Amino acid sequence: MISAKLRNVLSAAAMMVIIGGPVLAVLGFLAFALDSDFRAGLALGGALKIFFGSLIGGGCLRLLTSIDARLEARS
Repeated sequence: MISAKLRNVLSAAAMMVIIGGPVLAVLGFLAFALDSDFRAGLALGGALKIFFGSLIGGGCLRLLTSIDARLEARS
């Protein structure tokens, strides 16, 4: 089991990844759109990869910290 302080830090990091990923995806799409050699498929694919990757990664981290908290509460 991890300490409560580390669990809180990991939970906050997970929420930052979940919130920051979609913001980064939109900014990345806009950066691609401002490029002179703009290709919509490439820009949208990169944005979606960042968007869903951050949601899955942050969600998994949040899930693992939640499981650890429940296991510690039981014992």
